[in-house]
Amino acid sequence: MPSRNAVKVNVPGSYYQLCADGAGGRFVYADEADYRFFLSLLEKYLLKNDSIEALVYCLEPYHFDLLLCQIIEGSAAKLMHNIIIDYNRYFYEQHGVEDLLSESDYKVLIVTADNLLDVSRRIHIKPDGWIDYSNSSLRAYFYDDVPAWLNKTRIAELYGSAVEYLEFLEDYQKTCDEIGV
Repeated sequence: MPSRNAVKVNVPGSYYQLCADGAGGRFVYADEADYRFFLSLLEKYLLKNDSIEALVYCLEPYHFDLLLCQIIEGSAAKLMHNIIIDYNRYFYEQHGVEDLLSESDYKVLIVTADNLLDVSRRIHIKPDGWIDYSNSSLRAYFYDDVPAWLNKTRIAELYGSAVEYLEFLEDYQKTCDEIGV
């Protein structure tokens, strides 16, 4: 369940950004195997159902962001429940840390169709060295290196070509750098 102050994830045909941090500021991913396991969970739960689509993701050491399109009511909450339970179990077995992710603390933000492209940009350029960052979906938007569980079509339709998307990202990064954000 998302935190009490979060938006309820119950509207079919809606877009949501879901974010979670490690409890107590702990690493969510201690090593590359952890990143791979988390991505395998996304694959496991997204490939076997048509009720939700992953559009963008970025996994950072202390945090993750997902941009999702919920087709059927409640499917985003169910996805998060499954991932949190399975990842917590895995992380405890690998690293001896209990309850790393909490079902009551992840954040849910409604994303309108009008700002879908902007949210994808914020997620993709968030990590330092974002252009070469390996634990995000950005590579899928530039190349044909797309995981079967990621739907890049909804975002790609909004910007045209990969070159235009890269320019869109770089222009925003340049603006952020100029104003010191």
